[in-house]
Amino acid sequence: MADGRGFGRRRLLRVGGLCAVAASAGCTGLRSGSTPGGNEDDSAIHTLTVVLEETNGEPAPEASVSVQSRQLVPQGDAKVPGTDGVVTFSLENGEYVVIVESQEHTNVEEPVTIDGEDHTVTITLQRGYG
Repeated sequence: MADGRGFGRRRLLRVGGLCAVAASAGCTGLRSGSTPGGNEDDSAIHTLTVVLEETNGEPAPEASVSVQSRQLVPQGDAKVPGTDGVVTFSLENGEYVVIVESQEHTNVEEPVTIDGEDHTVTITLQRGYG
């Protein structure tokens, strides 16, 4: 049944469907099951802190650290840690793989799950070649 402006039930449902499709594509509008002004923990951004250290506990800044999703999709550019061996990434909830590559150390792939809070992972690097 249409109102005087030509907006019938079918049109409103169609617009709602488009909003749901846009939300699932990553738009910042309402997502299915959300309320205006609501806080959605599922889409929150959390900090992943990666601490690289040598076997003697000293920082290991001579590496390249990257993060990819479990589906092998890169989650940003690779980062080089500071002199403290620490690097951080901002990630949504999900399963990831931290990849550490170095010419002086054996390369490492470490699975990490971000689930509603910030996460720190310490990786001890072994001397050797990639």
